[in-house]
Amino acid sequence: MGICDICKSTANKKNIEGILPSELLEKTNLSYMEKYIYKINGTTIGSGFFCEIEFNNKKIPVLITNYHVIDDEFLEKYKYIKVDIKNGFHMININKDRKLYSSTKDKYDIMIVKISKDDVNIINYLQIDSNIYKTDSLSKYENEDLYLLHYPNSKSAHISYGKGIKQIGEYDIKHKCNTDVGSSGAPILSSSTNKVIGIHKGYINNKSETYNIGTFLKYPLDELNKKLIDDSKNNYIVAELCIKEEDINRDIRILNSYEEHMRENLLEFNLKEEYMNEKDIDKCRIKINEETIPFTYYHKFKAKGNYIIKYSFMNYLTKTNQMFSGCSSLGYINLSNFNSENVTNMREMFSGCSSLMHVDLSNFNTKNVTDMEGVFSYCSSLKNLGLSNFLTQNVIIMNSMFEECSSLVNIDLDNFNTENVTEMICMFFNCSSLTCLNLSNFNTKNVINMNGMFLGCSSLKDLDIHNFNTENVNSMYHMFGGCSSLININISSFRTRNVNTMIGMFSGCSSLISLDLSHFNTENLCFMRDMFSGCSSLKNLNLSNFNTRNVFCLCNIFNGCSSLKIENIISTDLRIFQAFKSFHFHFH
Repeated sequence: MGICDICKSTANKKNIEGILPSELLEKTNLSYMEKYIYKINGTTIGSGFFCEIEFNNKKIPVLITNYHVIDDEFLEKYKYIKVDIKNGFHMININKDRKLYSSTKDKYDIMIVKISKDDVNIINYLQIDSNIYKTDSLSKYENEDLYLLHYPNSKSAHISYGKGIKQIGEYDIKHKCNTDVGSSGAPILSSSTNKVIGIHKGYINNKSETYNIGTFLKYPLDELNKKLIDDSKNNYIVAELCIKEEDINRDIRILNSYEEHMRENLLEFNLKEEYMNEKDIDKCRIKINEETIPFTYYHKFKAKGNYIIKYSFMNYLTKTNQMFSGCSSLGYINLSNFNSENVTNMREMFSGCSSLMHVDLSNFNTKNVTDMEGVFSYCSSLKNLGLSNFLTQNVIIMNSMFEECSSLVNIDLDNFNTENVTEMICMFFNCSSLTCLNLSNFNTKNVINMNGMFLGCSSLKDLDIHNFNTENVNSMYHMFGGCSSLININISSFRTRNVNTMIGMFSGCSSLISLDLSHFNTENLCFMRDMFSGCSSLKNLNLSNFNTRNVFCLCNIFNGCSSLKIENIISTDLRIFQAFKSFHFHFH
């Protein structure tokens, strides 16, 4: 693992290389050696420093060193570096997800890794000289006194003095500060501002001369700035909040885990009246794991009586579970520019968004998602949902996906790939406004549980699921319960050899007139209580292949089947007729 150490030795003139004028000695403040330069044992031995870069008026704390000191392979392998501080040491997170920018040694040879502000509060950081961004800024430093803070030979911290820098080639600058092994990644500072202008990266030894080279920080920071702008365009959320006057103080709560080593944490920001002014924007900063999100764009304004909020994440999310859960005032969400290619967990993402009328997921990339449980559950105002672009080939769990979407009339599932799904429990539970449902492309070969899958779909009139493969299903508890408008149902492909419970499977299907279950294999069935309870229109029932010898109780299986006559039941199982006679006796 890479280790950063702060030199504990006290600075003195023996540490100073080159000729350091007395006035420069006074300006440079040798306490830098203890406070601001860090020894790094990464891919190779080197130096590094912490500073802040600015983007959209926000400061982002970073670690900067050479790419050949900390490279991508190192970030893949290690998550932390250890920094010695006055009272011990501190572990600083530098894993791959925190990388903001890198350039290999054939160009800028630089690695920039974002660190948390909590880390910066414990260590110390230098400042970037803003003059580097000015036109022809390089010429300003050609004759200026400069100095280098570094760990030559990985020993005590040193200050090396040199005069001026000069552009050589396309990417390099030449400087005269003395260096040695371990100096790679050291900051080059201006004596007039005591701020960083460049980073040392090596030396050139040719026939005519030997000299040190570095990178003028303006060039990689310009590229980083462009990258952050591009990221902000490709990854933002727009949410239109239909906030009533009494809900002004309502919180939006977002659960998110955007780094592997961090547990899921609650984000909160209050939509309070006094925060609605542009000048008070900083009061509304969101925090993840106690770290302020480095927003690339955050703006809000009034429109049509609703509040519009735009914000973005520089770190692409891997989990959006419960992201908008419980946001009951949300009326509209536009995720058309949200980069979701790394998202694996969408569980309950919009759950409880009871005012949500429209959500734009037209460009949402779900190719890596494995969990969609409850993603739209309790979105009781949604009427239409277009999911034709959803890639679901890796999804395993679809439990309660549309549960309690009671206003949903149309839902496009034509392109759903369900070949890896194992659970569909209550998938459409209480979608009471759905009148039709096309599931012809559903592949259910791996599904083991269909409990309550269509329970409460009281407006559904026709359901064709002849393509369903149910060979591995072990439970069909209340699968079609409460489908009170269902007239036609095609379940001719059902294979039920492994099903052990059919409790209430068709209970409340009060519009069903005929039901052919002659293909059902019930040899492992243990529970079928209330199976046809409430099927008040049922006149014909084919149970010719039913075997109930392992069923514990046939209680109430015909309760409420007021139109069914015993001569219209086809079965060879005596217990079936006994159960019917028991109901008929009590009914009369």
